[in-house]
Amino acid sequence: MIAVIKEHAHPQRGLPIQELGNHMSQIHALTTKNIPESGWPKYAEHRPRLFRLEKKGTQQVVYYVGAR
Repeated sequence: MIAVIKEHAHPQRGLPIQELGNHMSQIHALTTKNIPESGWPKYAEHRPRLFRLEKKGTQQVVYYVGAR
């Protein structure tokens, strides 16, 4: 997920969560069925040292913030 965000996210706009899901599926063959959380937003929320989420719903974007 970190590599996908680093490669495809815009520094000021992040990566739309829907695009993240598409990339994870296409590049790594991972879907939300492969992770313990109920979706990519929840996955990111449970890892605040690595990811930041902005907005909600279809406009939600994710940023990689690195280990703080």
